[in-house]
Amino acid sequence: MRQLEHVQPGRLEWREAPEPALAGPREALARPLAVARCDVDPLMYAGTAPARTPYAVGHECVAEILEVGAGVAELAPGDRVAVSFEIACGECEPCRRGWTSACSTAGPHAMYGFGEIGGTGWGGVLADVIRVPFADAMCAKVPETLPAVTLASLGDNVCDGFRCVAPFRDIADQTRVLVVGGIAQSIGLYALACAKALGFLEVAYLDDDPVRLGIAEQLGANIDVESIRSTRYPVTVDASSHPEGLREALGALAPGGTCTSVGIYYEDVALPLAELYATGVHFHTGHANACHHLPAVVDLVSRGLLDLAPVTTRVVEWDAAADTMGDPTPKLVFARDVALQEAESYRVHGAEAAAGRPRWTSR
Repeated sequence: MRQLEHVQPGRLEWREAPEPALAGPREALARPLAVARCDVDPLMYAGTAPARTPYAVGHECVAEILEVGAGVAELAPGDRVAVSFEIACGECEPCRRGWTSACSTAGPHAMYGFGEIGGTGWGGVLADVIRVPFADAMCAKVPETLPAVTLASLGDNVCDGFRCVAPFRDIADQTRVLVVGGIAQSIGLYALACAKALGFLEVAYLDDDPVRLGIAEQLGANIDVESIRSTRYPVTVDASSHPEGLREALGALAPGGTCTSVGIYYEDVALPLAELYATGVHFHTGHANACHHLPAVVDLVSRGLLDLAPVTTRVVEWDAAADTMGDPTPKLVFARDVALQEAESYRVHGAEAAAGRPRWTSR
């Protein structure tokens, strides 16, 4: 089979690799139909994030189940699923506590598409076939009435945005959230979409990128800088991956507020700890525990509450992945022919066309 590999900074190649086979009763084999580029992928592609080449790339996908082991209870061949980028068993103590990024069975931070950082043997999802070692835990069936290209980030970046706002769902209609956009560009936008789906009183978005600002406004966010900077927010999200953006998100907190940072900082960052101490902030950073959050996110999509379509800004053919990984667009998706065809049909005949919303900038 073919899989896409990162062979050196700025260079990807399609290479032949052994086709995976079932290695246990809880496993499944799946064929990725649409693969989304994660916000960290451009950094890895450019060589600015630590990853030893060569390694197989891709970790966000919607896939079709091809084969299941005897111990798989929830899935069958032909099912269309979102696959968690985390390898997690769903049954060990960390998984039961919701810390699927620390699965003691698979090993901490086991992931597709990160080479030795995510553990050996998992490969990437830009491949003809992938092995899903804990299929019932790692997969969630997705509505076949929605195109795979709009759902391709469910297994990682959407969950990453969701976890920033989900802890406040019980008081959502009484609270406000500010997202500071930046390098983690789609995660910040997905956080907005999830906050709207959960019924937050207000969502606000601060950024200097006109494309992301346009998407945020389409998602219903307040983007007025003056009003944002005159308000204090109980919930903020740092999607900037930049020290100034992080300080903006922390500085905007109301007393006792919570800031979640989804960006990865590879160098130390100075913070105004005395000011934060006086405000009494809660600060959270770390992995998204996507495998834990995936069922709840898919439920929001299935009930028509979570609209992910505006964030998907470009869809390209599967074979073009090697040449387009560095595209600056917020959310790039690589799609097989079947996913391209259904997306085009949905664009022309589906709900998005009826709503008059623009779709992908190009293919």
